Amino acid sequence: MVISMIDKQKARHLGASAPPSPGSILTRSQTADALTAAGLPVAPATLATRATRGGGPPYRLFNGRALYLWQEVLDWAKAQTSEPRCSTSEADAQAGKAKDTSCAVAVAQRPASSDASTASTVLKQVGGT
Repeated sequence: MVISMIDKQKARHLGASAPPSPGSILTRSQTADALTAAGLPVAPATLATRATRGGGPPYRLFNGRALYLWQEVLDWAKAQTSEPRCSTSEADAQAGKAKDTSCAVAVAQRPASSDASTASTVLKQVGGT
């Protein structure tokens, strides 16, 4: 029984279809699956907790069921994602402390990644800006 549940989960993630269109309406589970497929792992339980406590993507209720508009989820995910960093100390630099800018310059000069598996690339491909 446990093996079949694990196999179903693997098949669901390995057989992920194309990303939803920006206007798609998704259930909480579908939203979590789509975010995970985009490289942004989120569990349905996390979305439920965020819906209760705040801080999650916008949703609507239909017959008591949370529904998410994919474009709004992408906008939320983008807002939750930091700029590229080369070290944890770069967060201190944003707060006004001194920093070594050599990495930031290298990141800024780096050509756009051609790796479609990165979350930022996926967000751009499915309609994020």
